[in-house]
Amino acid sequence: MSQGVDHNRCLPKTALASDLFIKVLDNTGKSPNTIKAYCYHLKLLYEFMEQRGITLNDINIEKLADFVGWLRYPTAANVIDL
Repeated sequence: MSQGVDHNRCLPKTALASDLFIKVLDNTGKSPNTIKAYCYHLKLLYEFMEQRGITLNDINIEKLADFVGWLRYPTAANVIDL
């Protein structure tokens, strides 16, 4: 890894596809800060998936839209709909 970014610190061990993606970013010369930003957001995605009980295979446009909403209002799950 040319940039020396420790991919294992930001992703779950089961996130092989994401780990490979981060390695591609590293191998194509992306800056360490860019890689860290991707790592951070992938970690958030995996937290969202864990909370919802979904896997990468379950991800679709609707789930991504839910994820964006979750990013904007992370405590929305604690709000009661009237």
